[in-house]
Amino acid sequence: MNNINTNITEKILITEKGYQLLKNKLIDLEKNSKVISDKLTYARIDGDLSENAEWKALRENLEITHDKILRIRRDLDNATIITGNDNNNESVRIGNKVLYSLLNRKEISEVEITSEVDSDPFINKISYLSPLGASLLNKKINEVVEINKSHPLNNYRIKILEIK
Repeated sequence: MNNINTNITEKILITEKGYQLLKNKLIDLEKNSKVISDKLTYARIDGDLSENAEWKALRENLEITHDKILRIRRDLDNATIITGNDNNNESVRIGNKVLYSLLNRKEISEVEITSEVDSDPFINKISYLSPLGASLLNKKINEVVEINKSHPLNNYRIKILEIK
């Protein structure tokens, strides 16, 4: 059962590093798919498939793996690779690090705006699609930005201090 709509052609922005990570993941998944297919062949030999739990588990795993392969292929086909930052840090772009202060707490934080593939919030790399990342894009130093405007209990304001 394939739950992926392969007709969606939404462009995704991705760094060269993220593109390579996706390509490597695709290669690994394709190898894993072959291994699972081989195991399915041997599990099929074990007799009655209606009572063969190993065969059912392998079949499910193969479907999940194929869905991941389709998703990654679609992302690679629709990827727009973003290159180095050429705007002299005048406004926030993907690839920039942004130093900002939380206005209501007087805290200072730094995040790097990345593609969805490269993001890792645990090390302050956030996707340009996240609420904070999307709000920071194209903003300039000293601008005050309101995050999560539509969620009054979870909104906050920040001031951009530096763009690197």
